[in-house]
Amino acid sequence: MQTINYERNFWATEEKPPGLYRILCLGDSLAYGSGVLPEESLPAHLETILNPATWNSQIEVINGAVSGFSIYDDWHHYIHYRHRYKPDLVIFILCDNDIELFNISTLHAQDIKISYQEYVTQCWEEGSIHYQNALLGLKSIGSQLKEQNIPVITAFYSVHEPDSIKTMISTLENASKDNNICFVDLSVDFTGTSSSSYNENYKVSQADGHPSNIAHRIAAKRLSRYIVDKELIKSTHADYADEMTLYNNFINHAIEMHNTGYNSEYIYYYLINLISSKHSSKVRLKLDSDKMIEESEYEKLISSLAALSSQHYNILYLEAYFRLLSNNLDALYTTSNNADSLVNLISKALFVLCNYLNKQTPSYVKYSFPHFDNYDPNSPKRTPLLLAGWSEKLDSLKQFVGSISHGIVPEKYSQLSYFTSLTEDRHRNITNRVKRYCTEYDRLLCSLYCIYNSYIEVIDKSKSFTNPVIEYVRSIENAIYQLLLLAKNEALLLNLDNIKMPSSDKQKDPMTVCSIKISSKSDDTFGIWAYARSIIPENRPFTDMQWAISDGHTHTYRFKFPLLFLGEVRFSLETQSETTIEEIQIYNNPEHKTIIGISNLKDPKAKDLMLTQVLLAP
Repeated sequence: MQTINYERNFWATEEKPPGLYRILCLGDSLAYGSGVLPEESLPAHLETILNPATWNSQIEVINGAVSGFSIYDDWHHYIHYRHRYKPDLVIFILCDNDIELFNISTLHAQDIKISYQEYVTQCWEEGSIHYQNALLGLKSIGSQLKEQNIPVITAFYSVHEPDSIKTMISTLENASKDNNICFVDLSVDFTGTSSSSYNENYKVSQADGHPSNIAHRIAAKRLSRYIVDKELIKSTHADYADEMTLYNNFINHAIEMHNTGYNSEYIYYYLINLISSKHSSKVRLKLDSDKMIEESEYEKLISSLAALSSQHYNILYLEAYFRLLSNNLDALYTTSNNADSLVNLISKALFVLCNYLNKQTPSYVKYSFPHFDNYDPNSPKRTPLLLAGWSEKLDSLKQFVGSISHGIVPEKYSQLSYFTSLTEDRHRNITNRVKRYCTEYDRLLCSLYCIYNSYIEVIDKSKSFTNPVIEYVRSIENAIYQLLLLAKNEALLLNLDNIKMPSSDKQKDPMTVCSIKISSKSDDTFGIWAYARSIIPENRPFTDMQWAISDGHTHTYRFKFPLLFLGEVRFSLETQSETTIEEIQIYNNPEHKTIIGISNLKDPKAKDLMLTQVLLAP
């Protein structure tokens, strides 16, 4: 049984691979990055900023935040589960309502005659049960993480400025210091006297007051400066490794990452970003020239990684495509009146009837074929034309499989031999499986050719015979038509005309983009839920939500979830108003978008839409 991913920790395993400095960010929807893409969240920006700020360190920032969580939820979830990540640093990213012991909705909000903001402000008062338990929670956090020798930071984060914010910040800062917990005020850049003038770009949209990508990056810069200034990540100049040694260490660590369960597609992406960030920062860090490598060596390494990534994507796509083919082929042979049984029955019936028409037997045994409605009596006569087209498609598939075998990464960079071998083994496995599929479908086409030749012979010889024979020939035609339909369903999947396998060595983002255009007119904002279940590659099901604008105009909302080549995508709209889905785009590569237009939707005004077995190109 797979659990649904409500957090944005897509890749990290509980077992921490050697060489990683792991930061675990906990919090609510602000830390999660509600309304922005995964790479636009505060934790994602933190990783991007910290890696080039240090040299020897290989920093991984896990986004363990969950929308709706409070400080109690964060801590208790850490105790029960997340401590297994073995972080080197834990950061609690908190906002004003994270002091709530229970959400107001569970406390009979109708009985509370004040505004929500007033209620939250009261939660921070010293006599409040929320305040008292918050202090005890911070005490528990400070003492337990100190015992584990794990530094911990609390960060107050807000892009709004309620009247009581100064009191909240002061309370959290004092409580943190009392419990030996570091404290950072991330709101100062948005709400304090030192902040630039506030603008709407700090919010996601007019419907969603969560921090925007811009705000998250500003906050991440402040947080990263604090971490570096406090030397929580040790990387002294005296210990600087030479550049090539450092990159080889990263690759060795990546092997360990793979062994603990990290997906290859993420590893390539992570390595390219990590090495590129270090390479770009070496001048700023003032490394000795004798520790640096030639630009050509760097380019060779990056090119090898990019080629491996591209090849891996192509193989994943072939696996997804093969899954569709094999699933359909299974249907050919597992249904009642399946292909094998029809081939056998039709062949025997034609054999017996042909012998009778040749006057080799005084009578024939008439088999009662199942009747299939609405069959085309001319279709069996067109069999050679159909089979020629399907055989051509099958040949195209064979060539297609052969084409991606070219470009298995040569040993440009010997340190990558482990990943090259993985790629070669995976390619060999899927290629052999596709070849077996081609053999099976070839067998079906050959059977159809044999049946056609016997059928034509029967047709020619039955013209002078009586009605019973003619009726029996029609029954056989009916069965042949059904067999052709079964084979046709499979042949439809063999259309490779629109399939493009990019050979570029461009960096691959291991995420799938899904955008949805919606127009709605209502009195209030509403939620758009996106759900994705990947079959190839195997990833945990994932769900995400954004707030939509309901001003009657068309707006586009973008979601990103872990890589999906074959799987299901569902959208659900939380509104009772008149809402229209105008277009959906799903893609891994902007050059190969799958566009589902309004005309393709059964009910564009439906509040729940499921797209099954989506096959996406690399």
